[in-house]
Amino acid sequence: MNIIFVNYGDFTTNSLNHIGGFANTLCASGHACAVVVPHRKETLQHIAGPLFIAATYDEALARPKLFPDGRTADIIHAWTPRECVRAFVLAYRRAALAAGAAPGEGRLLIHLEDNERFLLESYTGRPLDRLRAASDSELAALLDPSLPHPVRSETFLGLADGVTHIIEPLAASAPAGAPTHLLFPGVDFKLYGPDRVGAAETATLRKDLGLAEDEKVIAFTGSNTFANEPEMRDLYVAVALLNQRGTHVRLVRTGFNSPRFLAGLTDDLKRHVIDLGFVEKAKLPRLLALADVLVQPGRPGPFNDQRLPSKLPEFLASGRPVILPPTNLAALMQDGREAAFLPATGTPEDIASACARIFGDAKLASELGAAGSAFAREHFDLAANTRGLAAFYAACLERPPVADWSAITAPTTSDATLFSSLLAGRLGSAAAELNDASARQLAEQTALLADVVRQLEQSIETSARQRLTAVEADRDAIAAREQLTQNHVRNIEGLLAAAREHAAGLEKARDLTQAYADNIAKECAKHKLRREQADTLLSTARRQVTAYENALLGADAEIAALKDEVARLDDTLAASRAETAAGLAEQARLRAAAEAAEAHLRAVHTAELAVAADKLAQVEAVVRSRDEKLAKIQSSFSWKVTSPFRALRRRFLDQPAPPAASAALLGNIDYPQDWSVVAETLSIRGWSLLRDRRRLKAIRARLGETQAHAVYGDERLDVLDHFRDYPGAERCGW
Repeated sequence: MNIIFVNYGDFTTNSLNHIGGFANTLCASGHACAVVVPHRKETLQHIAGPLFIAATYDEALARPKLFPDGRTADIIHAWTPRECVRAFVLAYRRAALAAGAAPGEGRLLIHLEDNERFLLESYTGRPLDRLRAASDSELAALLDPSLPHPVRSETFLGLADGVTHIIEPLAASAPAGAPTHLLFPGVDFKLYGPDRVGAAETATLRKDLGLAEDEKVIAFTGSNTFANEPEMRDLYVAVALLNQRGTHVRLVRTGFNSPRFLAGLTDDLKRHVIDLGFVEKAKLPRLLALADVLVQPGRPGPFNDQRLPSKLPEFLASGRPVILPPTNLAALMQDGREAAFLPATGTPEDIASACARIFGDAKLASELGAAGSAFAREHFDLAANTRGLAAFYAACLERPPVADWSAITAPTTSDATLFSSLLAGRLGSAAAELNDASARQLAEQTALLADVVRQLEQSIETSARQRLTAVEADRDAIAAREQLTQNHVRNIEGLLAAAREHAAGLEKARDLTQAYADNIAKECAKHKLRREQADTLLSTARRQVTAYENALLGADAEIAALKDEVARLDDTLAASRAETAAGLAEQARLRAAAEAAEAHLRAVHTAELAVAADKLAQVEAVVRSRDEKLAKIQSSFSWKVTSPFRALRRRFLDQPAPPAASAALLGNIDYPQDWSVVAETLSIRGWSLLRDRRRLKAIRARLGETQAHAVYGDERLDVLDHFRDYPGAERCGW
C-alpha cells in the first residue's frame, strides 16, 4: 500500500510521536509511507531514523505520485479534521485525479485524538453555535489553520471511509455508520523500560543538572498549549507546595512554552523548575529514568475525557511511578496498581499529596513502576498496533469509497459539494427502499439542495474571479504608478547616497582633525613639562652663579680689609682683580644669555624645545668654563694666602655649608635652594648617578644618627639629555 499521513504541524508536534512510529513500522513491513507537513520540513532532523518519505504540502501537491512505484496514495490518513489538513486533502485528491488516478482509487481515513469542539471553544472563547453562525471573515480573524473549522470539519468527517481514534470515547464523534478503529500509539521499548538507563548514567545526569543528593525529581516531557495551560500551572504550584512543606523537589521540564504561560508564572513558581526547552526525543528516556515520579496533571472533563496525552505511554513504559487523573487511559487501569490516580478535583494540593505519598513509600513506587511498564507493553506494542492499523487499511480498501471524488476535479468543488451530493445519494437510496412519497420528496429536495450548493460554489468562484480581474486591473494601475514612484525614489536615493557620502567624508575629516588636535595637545603637554624642567634648571644655574658672585664679593671685602698686611701682594692682587673683573663680565654675559634663552623658550611653541635644550647645554658649558676659571682663581697664590682668613670667617661668621657630595657620585641638590634656614620638616629633592656608570638602584638619607625616608626613581628628562650614556639617567631623581 501507498500510505500518506497528513499532519497539522511540523515534525516537532506531539502527533509525530505517533505518526513516525506507525510510518516507520509500516515501511519496515513493505508498505510505502509519506508524511506531509504544512511547513518546516527541516524539523525532520528531530525524528530518529525516518524510513518514510518526508514532504511539505506544496511538494506533495506538485508531485502527487511521490511514491516509489510512481502511483498516488492508496490511503490518505488525515491526522485530525483540522482546517489545514482538510484543505490539503481536497487539493491532493484534485491533483491525484489530474495526474491520472481513477476517482475510485484511494481511501480517506481521519484520525481523532482530541475533543475538537472543546479546542475550538477554548481557543476562541465562543460556543460552537455562535462560531457556526459567524461569517467567513469573522472565522478567518478568529481561527488558526491548525484548528478545526466549526462547519467544514464536520462535512470533512462525513467524507471519511474510516475513522481511527486514540481513545474509546472519541468513537462517538465519528459519523454514524462509519467504520472505526481504536488506535493506541506505539512505544519503542528498545529505548523505554525499567532497565534501559543505568544508575551511573542517571547519577551523571543529576550532576549535570545541578541536582542535590536529597532532591526529588518530577519530570514532565511535553509542551504547553492554550488547552493544557491551567493544568501545567497546577503542576508548578504543586512543586512549590512540596518545597514549602520541607520536601526538596525539582520539576524537570522539556518542550515548548507559550510566552503567555511563562509571563503568568511568578518567581516563586519558577525557582524550583529546570526548563530544558525542546529536547531530542532520543534523550527523553534518560530524563524519565531520572524521575522519582512522573505526573500527568488534569481532571476529568470534556478536554481530558476524550484524549490520551502523548507522553503517557512513554511515562508508563519507563518503569517509573506515574500519577494521572481518573479519566481517559485510567479507565483501563486500577488505582494504586498500574498508576496512582488523582482525586477528581486534581488541585495542586492533590498533586502534592500524591507525590509525597510515593516519595515516602519506596515499595509502592517500585510496584507502580513495574505494573505500569507491563501495562504499556500490553497496550502500546508498536508492532501489534501497526498490524491492526494495516488490517483496518486493507478492510477500507475492500469497501467502495464513501464519496464520489470525480466531482473534485472542478476547482470550485469542495467538501461541501461532495457532502451534499453524498447526503442526497443516501437519501435517494433510502427513499427507493422505503417506497414512500414523503421520503422521495425529501430525497428530491436534498438533491436539489446539493445542486444549489454546487451552483453556489460555482457562483462564488465566478464572483471571486471577477473580483480578482478587477483587483488585477487596479493592481496594474497601481504598479504603473508605483514604477513612477520608484523612479523618483531611485533619483532621491541617488541624491541621498551622494549626501551621505559627503557627510561621511566630513565626518571622517572631523575625526582626523580631532585626532590631530588630540596629538597636538599631548605634544604640548610633553613640551610644557620639558619647558618647566628647563626653567627649573636655569633657575638653579642662576642661583649657583649668584652664590659664586657673593663669594667673590666677600673675597674682595676680605682683601680690602687686609690690604695693609698684603701690601707686598698689590701687584698680584691687581692681577687677581683684573681676572675677577673679567670673570664678572663673563658672568654678566652668561646671565644675559640665560635670560634671553628663558624669554625665547617662553615665546616659542613645542617644536622649538630642542633649540632650548641646545641653548641650555651651551649655558651649562659656559658655567663649566666659569667653574674652571674659579678653580684657577682658587689655585692662585692670592687665594691661598687669604685662605686662613676665609676659614676664620666660615668658622665664626658664615652659616653651615650644605653636605658635601660623595666623590663616587654625580648629582645635584635642587631643593631646598637656601640652606641658611632649615625648617623642622624638610623635603630634599635632587638627582644622583654613579661616576663609574654603574646603575644606581636606591639611596638612603641620614641626618646625624637619624635615618630619613628616601624615594629614588623619579623621572628626570633634563638629566637624561646630558647623561644619556649613564644607566638609569632617565629616572635618577630622588
